[in-house]
Amino acid sequence: IKGRHDPCIVPRAVPCVESAAAISIYDALLSSKICL
Repeated sequence: IKGRHDPCIVPRAVPCVESAAAISIYDALLSSKICL
């Protein structure tokens, strides 16, 4: 198998989780402002 394979995926997963959390928080803020 060619390519880079890290034994630990945590350093790569942290930015993904932060981005997903930021997107969902931003989406919740937008939807709450629309309802006002």
